[in-house]
Amino acid sequence: SNTVLRDVSAINAFLDFVIRKGGRAYKIPPKSLPKENRNFKAYIFSDNEIERMLYAADYAPLAGQNPARQHQLPVIFRILFNCGLRTSELLNLRVSDVDLKENTFMILDTKFHKNRLVPFSDSVSDTLKQYLEILPQSTDTPLFPSSHSSSKHGKYGNSWLQAQFRLLLRLAEIPYGGPGKGPRPHDIRHTFAVHCLNNWVHSGEDLTAALPVLSRYLGHN
Repeated sequence: SNTVLRDVSAINAFLDFVIRKGGRAYKIPPKSLPKENRNFKAYIFSDNEIERMLYAADYAPLAGQNPARQHQLPVIFRILFNCGLRTSELLNLRVSDVDLKENTFMILDTKFHKNRLVPFSDSVSDTLKQYLEILPQSTDTPLFPSSHSSSKHGKYGNSWLQAQFRLLLRLAEIPYGGPGKGPRPHDIRHTFAVHCLNNWVHSGEDLTAALPVLSRYLGHN
């Protein structure tokens, strides 16, 4: 059923494009689809595990074929844990999308075809400044360019990020259950959302008022 749903999602996304361009299209109705098999439980990282993951990113072993990796991993995973971006949003960032004066990322044409500004913390800002001083780039280049000549548009792919995530899990001594069991890179986004909600509960915030803010920040509908 999940394979059918993935295929239909791709077809309907193309038909959405056709409709936006002024064409006519018959989209596959949701009521005709099988129910999604949702037996996966998200992994929520504890504060201690986040610290260990970031420590592992700071001291990951050198990669002879990719010397830039040692400078990129500390920034990449601080952004993911601090901002809750989708991995695709992070890998698509360009230098011009970073505003170090306002401490914001411009996330363009992402899922649901939305643009949004995502503020980031001083700790992310500090690592970004150090990174860009060490590896200066022009404004129209990817923020995290790949050194592999075969990479698409000079950017890393999700498989590369998955491999780095698995490396950090191993260095941080966090068990990996295997494919379909996690933890997965997307669980960092789940962790961000859960920690936001938890902090709001402890500070006495009204969650009914705060949830739309979190939804907008994450780029949800």
